[in-house]
Amino acid sequence: MVRLRGQSELIGNCGVFHTFRGLGEDLEDHPEAGWIVAADHVEQGLGSEAMRAVLAWFEREHGRRRIVAMIAVGNEPSLKLATRLGFTGFRPAELPDGDTVQLLERV
Repeated sequence: MVRLRGQSELIGNCGVFHTFRGLGEDLEDHPEAGWIVAADHVEQGLGSEAMRAVLAWFEREHGRRRIVAMIAVGNEPSLKLATRLGFTGFRPAELPDGDTVQLLERV
């Protein structure tokens, strides 16, 4: 959970988790990174700071390994953050609701 220092309002959620999304073996059963930051706090470095800490912790606890991510096509702030965090795209995918996402990986 992400909060500004000294404040109780929740403004984001960042982490690494395990999901099965039905989008193919290249995504399934791999740790997945995700970040959500409230719109009025985007591009302030909060997601970057949180995810750098998360990824450092994950690497210390689980070793260096492939981590995947999924970002909606057109979500430029998240795509830029993914690049800064070392993720690269490996293919687009279509969600059951018809939305298109970019699948990324950090090896």
